[in-house]
Amino acid sequence: MKIRKNVKSVLIILWILIFSFVFSSCSLFSLPEQEAPENNDGGNQSGDNASEAQDFTIAYYSGETIDPYSSVNQSNRAVISLCYEGLIYLDSSSSPSARIADYSIEDNNIVFTIRSESRFSDGSSVTAADIVHSFQLASESDLYSFRFDNYIDDWEQLSSNTVRVSLKNSNLYNINLFDFPIVKEASVGVYPIGSGKYYISTSDGVLALHKNDYYQNSENFSFDTISLVEIQDSQDLNYNFNYGVIHAAYADLSDGAQRYKGNVELVTFMTNTLVFAAVNKSKPYLASSEISSAISRCIDRKRISEEELDSLGDIVWQPFNLNWRELENMQIKRDIYSSSEANTIFTENGLTLSDGVRVWRGSALELTVICNNEDRTRVNIANAVADSLREMGFSVNVVLYNWNDYREVIASGNYDIYIAETEIPMNFDIRYMFENGVVNSHSNISQNFLSVLDDFYSGESDIIDFLSAFNTEMPFIPLYYSRGALAVNRIVSGEFSPTETSIFEGIENWTMD
Repeated sequence: MKIRKNVKSVLIILWILIFSFVFSSCSLFSLPEQEAPENNDGGNQSGDNASEAQDFTIAYYSGETIDPYSSVNQSNRAVISLCYEGLIYLDSSSSPSARIADYSIEDNNIVFTIRSESRFSDGSSVTAADIVHSFQLASESDLYSFRFDNYIDDWEQLSSNTVRVSLKNSNLYNINLFDFPIVKEASVGVYPIGSGKYYISTSDGVLALHKNDYYQNSENFSFDTISLVEIQDSQDLNYNFNYGVIHAAYADLSDGAQRYKGNVELVTFMTNTLVFAAVNKSKPYLASSEISSAISRCIDRKRISEEELDSLGDIVWQPFNLNWRELENMQIKRDIYSSSEANTIFTENGLTLSDGVRVWRGSALELTVICNNEDRTRVNIANAVADSLREMGFSVNVVLYNWNDYREVIASGNYDIYIAETEIPMNFDIRYMFENGVVNSHSNISQNFLSVLDDFYSGESDIIDFLSAFNTEMPFIPLYYSRGALAVNRIVSGEFSPTETSIFEGIENWTMD
């Protein structure tokens, strides 16, 4: 009896345990959820209620000080765009509009007149002395010195609220160069005083943004305070996004968009970073510009876009970002792929087919395509370009080099095609590519083409004339423009209109559900 009673008790206990597992929130066949990270106050930030209680948060990179003239990390540049304004603002089509000061342009001079309502976050008025001080800081910084070395000649204060700037050359779009930050001359502390929508401060090592009460319509801002969440790399960013710790951030798409999944919305925007191919025209079989045009036509850019870019960029055959206002109303094809046209051009210029193999003066050719080995996407593009040429009958060898060796090989001319990346200036002036060696001298740019460029930027000819001359000369072969992205948690609502220089544009009107 005693044994049977104990067995009965055990069976009852087992039944209770099974019953509780079946009808409780934890099933016998499910794993417990991973615990979310805790915030600085030790509070758990997961769950719907937690997101309503916490501040709106954006990411910043911990590897450098947030500074308007020295920070290079894009997450920090996004924060800077909220705290510091330039003399002008560029929208997604690179159309300029005045922010701090109105401007007038005469020949190669621009006069900026500061608006009376322009205020720094401490309430003081923006003055011409502040503008001059900011110009000096920008001219000495690695970020903006290129603009001063190549385009901005001199600047001087004319009065307490006017500054005149002299430019080194004529370009209808030079006004776009003046979007760099303006700071207060008498700023003290780690973070210079700016006139942006927010200002940055630190308390016990924790960074936050606070509403600038002197900014226009600041009384209607959705967020009085924005907390900054420190990240160390993209993996750290994704982790914090997945657990709702970060609500918005710059998204690095260099490795593709697939890793931004789940509760994240990606809003992409076009950058001014161009990936292109340059042909060595000092080689007799590549000397004709028509050969470069044929190479451009035989590159299957659509396939490159589908198989290699993964939202990383937009293919182009001409040298400008298709979002640029000058191209917005033009019916420009994104691709000119035509293997038949390319074959005709190759054949007419002596690169004939023999038993399916491309030959020059009776001998088979082996083209050498070179690329820097430090960027996976560009390496993939180099191989894709090589594949397109192989389909035209060329034998192609892709050679990868470290940066120093890559530059040395280009200088020596021991290549047929190289793949490169460059940042097109905000004034869309591609003349620097030839003057500064971005497109090597082996591309043999004609003086006639350089004259066409001068006429275009001075307004003496239009963009149709320019594109016609570019397609005839083919000084380099555009492949695609890179994209960036704003990543936003899906509990955030509002109009998202990021640009390369203002990723969080419109943040003052966003809300959290």
